[in-house]
Amino acid sequence: MQACLPDCPRKMRWTWIRRYRGPSVPRRTLESILDATADFLGVSEQRVTIVLAGDRFVARLKGQYLGEPRPTDVLAFPFRETLPDGETYLGDIVLSIPVAQRQARAQGYTLEYELAVLLVHGFLHLLGYDHEVDQGEMATLEREIRRRFIDPVFQGRRASSEW
Repeated sequence: MQACLPDCPRKMRWTWIRRYRGPSVPRRTLESILDATADFLGVSEQRVTIVLAGDRFVARLKGQYLGEPRPTDVLAFPFRETLPDGETYLGDIVLSIPVAQRQARAQGYTLEYELAVLLVHGFLHLLGYDHEVDQGEMATLEREIRRRFIDPVFQGRRASSEW
């Protein structure tokens, strides 16, 4: 199956909520990567909320739902509810912008590249993939998605000169 990029028709609905004051994020670029990923995986007609948050908010959520009150890079909360219009509400992806910034800096990536990787990771969790219990399938799929959709978008901009 050949997925489209960068001009995928919008088969998914991405709602963004900003709970953190910080750098702007390239929503259209990130949505095009997510749309291509969804197309590649055969997922459509679903809604996802993406929350951009700070460490305290993410730590509070992680403590409440996972019993570990500390920040993390990405949390995924699957819902899989059918909405009155027939679309499925797949769930929420919550990103800690400060953690993503630290990880990007440590790996020499741009923040945008790191956010793309984290969003795909969270999206796969919403779809039921779980790297903590599988035999490497999720990691293999993430590498393939990076190769097909993330790396081509960022080409020479994967590494950061801003740190």
